[in-house]
Amino acid sequence: MALLRISVRSILANKGRFVLTTFAVVMGVGFVVASLVVTDSLRASVDGLFDEVTSGIDVVVRAESNLDGPVPVRDQIPAHLEQELVAVDGVEVAQQSVEGYAQLLDSGGEAVGSTGSPFIGVSWGSDESIGGAALVDGRAPEGPSEVAIDRGTASDYELGVGDRTTVLLADGTDPEVQVVGIFTFGSANNVLGARITAFDLATAVDLFGTEGRVDSIDVVVSPDTSADEIIDRIRPVLPEGVEVVTAREVADESGAAVAGYLDAFRNVLLGFAGVALLVSAFFIHNTLSISVGQRTRQLALLQACGATPGQVVRSVVGEALVIGLVAAVVGSGFGLLLATLLKAGFSAAGLNLPSQGSVIAPRTLVVALVVGLVVTVAAAAIPARRAATITPVEGMRDGIVTFRLSTAQRGWSGLVLVVLGAIGIVAGVWLAGSTRATVALLVLGALGIFIGIAQLSPVAVIPAAGALGRPLMSLVGVAGRLGHANVVRNADRTARAASALTIGLAMVTTVLVAGASMKDNLITSIEGSIAADYVLSTESYIGFSPTVTEAVGDLDEIDAVSGVRMDSFLFDGDVRQLVAADSEVAATLLDLDVREGDIEDLDDRSIFLHSDPASSRNLAVGDTVEVEFAAGGPQDLTVAGIYDDATLVGNYLVDLDLLRRYNPRNDLDIFAFAHVAPGVVPADARAALEALLDDHPTVVLEDRAAWRDTQVAEFDTVLVAVNGLLLLALFIALLGIGNTLALSVLERTREIGLLRAVGMLPSQVRRMVLVESVLVTVFGAVFGVIVGVLFGLVLTAALPESLVDSAVVPYDTMLLTVVAAAACGVLAGLLPARRAARLDVLDAIHSP
Repeated sequence: MALLRISVRSILANKGRFVLTTFAVVMGVGFVVASLVVTDSLRASVDGLFDEVTSGIDVVVRAESNLDGPVPVRDQIPAHLEQELVAVDGVEVAQQSVEGYAQLLDSGGEAVGSTGSPFIGVSWGSDESIGGAALVDGRAPEGPSEVAIDRGTASDYELGVGDRTTVLLADGTDPEVQVVGIFTFGSANNVLGARITAFDLATAVDLFGTEGRVDSIDVVVSPDTSADEIIDRIRPVLPEGVEVVTAREVADESGAAVAGYLDAFRNVLLGFAGVALLVSAFFIHNTLSISVGQRTRQLALLQACGATPGQVVRSVVGEALVIGLVAAVVGSGFGLLLATLLKAGFSAAGLNLPSQGSVIAPRTLVVALVVGLVVTVAAAAIPARRAATITPVEGMRDGIVTFRLSTAQRGWSGLVLVVLGAIGIVAGVWLAGSTRATVALLVLGALGIFIGIAQLSPVAVIPAAGALGRPLMSLVGVAGRLGHANVVRNADRTARAASALTIGLAMVTTVLVAGASMKDNLITSIEGSIAADYVLSTESYIGFSPTVTEAVGDLDEIDAVSGVRMDSFLFDGDVRQLVAADSEVAATLLDLDVREGDIEDLDDRSIFLHSDPASSRNLAVGDTVEVEFAAGGPQDLTVAGIYDDATLVGNYLVDLDLLRRYNPRNDLDIFAFAHVAPGVVPADARAALEALLDDHPTVVLEDRAAWRDTQVAEFDTVLVAVNGLLLLALFIALLGIGNTLALSVLERTREIGLLRAVGMLPSQVRRMVLVESVLVTVFGAVFGVIVGVLFGLVLTAALPESLVDSAVVPYDTMLLTVVAAAACGVLAGLLPARRAARLDVLDAIHSP
């Protein structure tokens, strides 16, 4: 207990150091808490939303699906089943449900937009107790010229009851309709940002049903009959390929589909939190190492008064425990604030969900506490052990230096850790058999390399500081030489101060190298794989009516055009994504780098394969493979060709006619590629296309170069987001440098006082400390960039050739990074420099 009081007093005596050290852990803990809270909250909201959507329904009759995935693809079922279900004992209501593509125009004739969620036309049944949609204004639609819309769309585009507008359908028609009602799903304005347009049942079946078929039939059972009982009664009347499930299962399936994306989002945030915590651990280790060195006499007196080495260890660890506990509590609060901001961002992006509040699971608080304590205690373990090795007699002397490894020991131990880390990374990239094993080996390998680099850093400080310090010594004069001498004199402290920045910049540089390589490959691949002159698409790639593609093909200025669609299918028993295009013109529009076969041989009974799946399954041209689409059962397709360029069509390419036959529900073109007819001036072709698209406001026209730039810009956005989050680690690292310099000034108070006594000016003291800050920062930056480039090269070598075929090192960005780090070093050193310059000379000379 006495030692705990000493630890608390030590913290109170150094409040600034405590705040900075705690802040570093708070940031990491905050990201962990935010990651868990926001995904738990969103998942609860999603579950509540789908409960609303299926409210009033007991069981659902629908087509079976063999295509597992985030959103299983299902065929439609016969509409006449409704009458057979009504005749089943215990069924009170059976109501058809059907949906399809429907996109509204606003009052100004512009297309209603989306952030990636679909545009859905749905049926509004006569029994409003079925389903979660509830009118909040107006009435239900009646007849083909009336619609009801979700409140989110109405609010975003200022559409109200009585307004007339136009709705775009997949068949290319664009009927004028009147908004007669506005609805919500409980407290949610829409379903996960989807733009929903409701028609009366008869109109919806006519628009979206195919040959007397509907999507599903919702069933309400009598109060004296359970869902399980009615399922047993319904099954015998259902034809093959049709199933009956509870509404609870439907809601759970829908929630699980979204949960997969939420889990991926959570894992990304946790990854960034891990980086921040790793940097924080080095920050804390450095701070406590210096603190223990400065408290050598105090700790020696404790041992002289009877404290055992174990008690000294507990004293230092106790200080870390207090820091960890406070960081866990404050970090949890920061995480809740961050989660609120993230949820607000989802709402701003159109993902409107029922208000469930923030879900704070007990697991989240436990994780926050464990993370905060483990990081700080682990970082304090070595300084605490070193403190216990100092004998009372040694600790009473002036100038005592805490235990450290010799240069040779440090070099060998660091080298061993780097080698073991490299082996772990190689095993994770090329030998691991599962995703979890890969991630675990990569994390452990990177951690080993970073700790090894931290061990090796002091060995490199002296030569590196000499090379980096010469320009500063010539520019700053005496102050520069003294600053350089201070950096070299305590290589351990310099290396520890720079280690956090090295890690942070290594992460950023790795992303920059991998990103630059992938971006270069993307540009090269797009330029090499597309032969079309123009690309038609929509915002967020929702798709557009194929009648637009047909109209483009009818233009005299266009020689060839093909719509492009994407779908899921079972390929040799595995769910895969395919691309469908018009094989008759694909050779004119695409350059797939065909290895075997001819794309003109592709028809509605064959498939084109990328070389990767062809090689892994030992398939060649002429072989057959079993596939299965949403409808039609298993099919045997002939391998018509094998290609090497998967940039545009992925690993599997089929003819559009094949997809239309086996999944007629997939009725929108995601892209359309068009080739200008021979002898036609491109400007004339563009004018003709623009005139045609005046009647199709959802379709965006771009030439090949502009479309390439659009894809690159989207990729750049992702890179900016990733590096933006990694900047958190750099910010923590710079705080660590400032904290180290502040402790260094405290440690050298008498030395600075003597320099002032012999004539050194306050301005020279400031410059001396700033030189130290710049040297430490640049050393950490250069070392981090070198390590990051090596990591980036390894990562690019491990990525598939379809993503990266050659490594690109952005040297200009690397140089700017180092220059920016030097500038940040000046900022980090301002406060310590100011404090050093303002020391009272007499007080400084008499300090212990």
